[in-house]
Amino acid sequence: MVDVAASGIFRVDDSTPTQGDVRYGLTAVSRLLVDDDDRGHATLSPFTASCVVPSYFMASLRLAEWLETEDGGAAPAAETPFMMAHGTDFWGMAGRDTEFGAIFNEAMGSDSRFIAGIVVRECGEVFTGVRSLVDVGGGDGTMAKAIARAFRTCGARCWSFPRLLMACRLITRWSLLLGT
Repeated sequence: MVDVAASGIFRVDDSTPTQGDVRYGLTAVSRLLVDDDDRGHATLSPFTASCVVPSYFMASLRLAEWLETEDGGAAPAAETPFMMAHGTDFWGMAGRDTEFGAIFNEAMGSDSRFIAGIVVRECGEVFTGVRSLVDVGGGDGTMAKAIARAFRTCGARCWSFPRLLMACRLITRWSLLLGT
């Protein structure tokens, strides 16, 4: 913990010093890794956890080989190290491996919730006067829902895969368009 505190991920809590007892507290960085709470705190914990699943690790082992591939002006045989390791992209792997798919979708959802908060808070002027928008991202409409909630004059539609949208909670001024 001393090393992790020295790197700034945690901090030493000096508020209640006791003999030989060291307490640690959260920093801005470590708060991002704490699970969502009831106050709407966004977390990147699922995204961070997804980075260590075997599929990603195996792809990382192919990075050097992928970087050394000379295409001679032609398209490379594999567009990414992930494709080189698995013969398909993230979405193909998510479609054929349900465990990977669940981890991938939760990781993308946590990233979208985190970014949606920033977009709504920092870029709200972009949505002034917008009356409707369509979220075509392959997810569950997290961004569209956040924008529709924050900007009451804006309606939103989400166009995505049926398997992702069936579990979505509908909100006012938000609708689903099933597609492939």
